[in-house]
Amino acid sequence: MRIFLLLMSITVITLGCDKNLADSIPDNIELDINQDGNADFVVSYLLRTEGDPAGNYQTIIMNLQSTENAQVLKSENAPPVFLEDIDLIETEVDTPLYWEVTNPASNISFPIARIRTDYDEITWNDAWTIYSVEEKESYIIGVKLVENNINQIGFIEFSIDRESGEFLLLRIEIL
Repeated sequence: MRIFLLLMSITVITLGCDKNLADSIPDNIELDINQDGNADFVVSYLLRTEGDPAGNYQTIIMNLQSTENAQVLKSENAPPVFLEDIDLIETEVDTPLYWEVTNPASNISFPIARIRTDYDEITWNDAWTIYSVEEKESYIIGVKLVENNINQIGFIEFSIDRESGEFLLLRIEIL
């Protein structure tokens, strides 16, 4: 009987505890697009407290940050992870598309996904939200590398483990 009560107590305690994602943020990942041995982008995770009139909450944001002059393809009319077709990736693009450097020095971010707590700042959502119009198996981000006045364009294809927030690199290609 004691063993049964002990097992039931452990089960209740385990089920009653909410996972603290802040203690298990995935590691940053460096991406070397042109395979020259230098990272062109970094997938980074940022934990911070945000708030609105309803209260404060914790959030973890996954960002894609460029190093040096590497750029990402953005659209004025769509969330950050919008690309459906690699044929849209060109050295020069027309509005609403544009190229932008997204590194800490530029103070411009390129959010990929996020997860947050309820307003109690303790209870985490069940899944990460991807900054995309639709949920898909994989996502594409257009990239441009500028080095010695030479442009190289390509893309990053990836998926995200919606439970852990892990960035899963599927393919990198220079076009």
